[in-house]
Amino acid sequence: YYGIDLADNFIRLAKERLTNTAALIQASASHLPFRAGSIHIVLEMNAIHHFPRRIIPDAVTEIADVLKQGGRFISVEDWGTPPEDDRESLVYELQRQRPLVRAGLEYHPSDEEWIATFKNAGLVVKRMEHIPRPLNFQRLWEMLGPEAEGKLARLWELWGHETPTTK
Repeated sequence: YYGIDLADNFIRLAKERLTNTAALIQASASHLPFRAGSIHIVLEMNAIHHFPRRIIPDAVTEIADVLKQGGRFISVEDWGTPPEDDRESLVYELQRQRPLVRAGLEYHPSDEEWIATFKNAGLVVKRMEHIPRPLNFQRLWEMLGPEAEGKLARLWELWGHETPTTK
């Protein structure tokens, strides 16, 4: 197993938590340190959306390049589906106000954009799933501050006693 991150602080954190189960490598997803066709499976979990938008296609193409024939790329991302109701619309509006998103340092492609990016890299999309993931109101509050208080209060009302989620 290999764990890859560009940020040395994340490599250090991973080394503290893992024991000899993975080789941890500091590298860019756009320039993976593997031969073409040498990797069986790549798991990307909530990472690519943290790349600047212009880098995402290059990273997916690089991942496709290192996969063996018949290899699998499993990508776990969220915020790709269009909102289905008022509460999801409000959640997405708040998501777009987050500082990293506004600064262009985080980008959440739509399902259609993901599919096009994967196909352009030569990958075949076999299945897409939309699994609800808990939404952290406290984290939204910390990022958006008092100016979002009214929207967060309205969101809390809309969700009622259900656990707020994204997908």
